[in-house]
Amino acid sequence: MFKTFAVLGLLAVFAGLATPSSAADLDEVIARNKIIIGVQNDVPPYSAIGDNNEPIGYDIDVAKLLAERLGVNVELVVLTGANRVPYLLSNRVDAVVATIGITPERRKAIDFTRPYLVFRTVMLAPKDIKTTTADDIGAYRVGVTRGTMMDPLVTKAAPAGTNIMRFDDDATTATALATGQVDMVPTGELIARAIAEQNPDRNLEIKFVMASTYAGVGVSKDSPALRDRLNEVIAQTLADGSLSKLYKTWLGGALPELPASVDEVP
Repeated sequence: MFKTFAVLGLLAVFAGLATPSSAADLDEVIARNKIIIGVQNDVPPYSAIGDNNEPIGYDIDVAKLLAERLGVNVELVVLTGANRVPYLLSNRVDAVVATIGITPERRKAIDFTRPYLVFRTVMLAPKDIKTTTADDIGAYRVGVTRGTMMDPLVTKAAPAGTNIMRFDDDATTATALATGQVDMVPTGELIARAIAEQNPDRNLEIKFVMASTYAGVGVSKDSPALRDRLNEVIAQTLADGSLSKLYKTWLGGALPELPASVDEVP
């Protein structure tokens, strides 16, 4: 009987270590001299697996920069897109820096810092096409990948009667633009740059931004002091250019202007 209770007691201790009963706020992070940050390793260039099998990328460097500015060590925990929020809710991590978009639904479950990143959906077309908004695309053939977020975005924004040509995957859509089967395509900003670089004869350029999704650092609702301190740190890294430098290194170009608070995110 004693051994049974002893084993159960040890299991309870280990369970408590694996999943803390409450989220760590700023004072606990400082006291332990370590912040535990969830990251991904499968969303390049934001996150990827490096030569030594350690995660690398923009998000990884942002996580390390935040820990450095907090004055603590960092422990990176690799997670997936599907369990970014669950890891916070179960207190397995103190924060998540993993391209997690700020949405009303997610804000019901967790808190976010001010944005440190924006994903922009842009319209890519040859330079000789004169268009600056979706209102101007009605006379052109617009290629889009069926079943993606781009499809309803273009369908809603384009003038009635616009020739929207749907393809089964992103590679086919990009090929259609490269070969002149379509005049323009909406896609992510990084992908747009890559397509333009790979097809110099088409003289492609980004025409306008169709939509923006902002990413923040996810934290538990039980960690308001940590959230507020991270907001201060992000503001500092924006002011001194550190965040912009990381953005240019990993994503190229200048860091777009970001909302000053999570409440200003559209």
